[in-house]
Amino acid sequence: MTPGDRRKLFALGGNTTFDSIDLIISAVGWGAQVLMTYVALYYLNMKPWTSARKFLFIICTIMLLDSTVTFSTVAVSSLLEASSFSGKYTNQAVTEQFLILNWLSNAAQNIALAIGDSVVVWRAWVLLPDGRLWKAVLTILMIANVGLLTADCVVDDTKPLLKLILGFTPSLDWASLLASFIINLFVTLFIVWKWW
Repeated sequence: MTPGDRRKLFALGGNTTFDSIDLIISAVGWGAQVLMTYVALYYLNMKPWTSARKFLFIICTIMLLDSTVTFSTVAVSSLLEASSFSGKYTNQAVTEQFLILNWLSNAAQNIALAIGDSVVVWRAWVLLPDGRLWKAVLTILMIANVGLLTADCVVDDTKPLLKLILGFTPSLDWASLLASFIINLFVTLFIVWKWW
């Protein structure tokens, strides 16, 4: 066994370990999401259907589909990485498939963030007094958040092109997550204040 073979074997073992851990964590998260969706749908069916309950049913279904897509991309990425080390596919084919899976995973995660933020803002909107100022602030914050999440998806998709044009790659990951966190914190504190 040559030193190059040892390095490849060591890299394969390390990557397989990390991919296995990532897959286990994703599977547990997906299972928890399925369980929570089942419980939510069970309790939604216990009362008569209203427009708000129909909306919650649609949101629960979309979030379940979104988490399924995220879990599937993690699973397929792990299998793809193992197949690239085994020599089953060429590096170019694996790289192209990784790019597609990475884009799909980022888009699915941003969709989940946008839906979660929208539901929290919708709940705060219902609790708001009749004043238009707070409703306008919430609407502007939510539109800005959706815009940042969309821009983050576009920047993640066009990173090689932006690096070529600008000479560096801008990252909106921190900005979109920070905006989502601030909106959730602001709205949740408002809901707690109204509830108290």
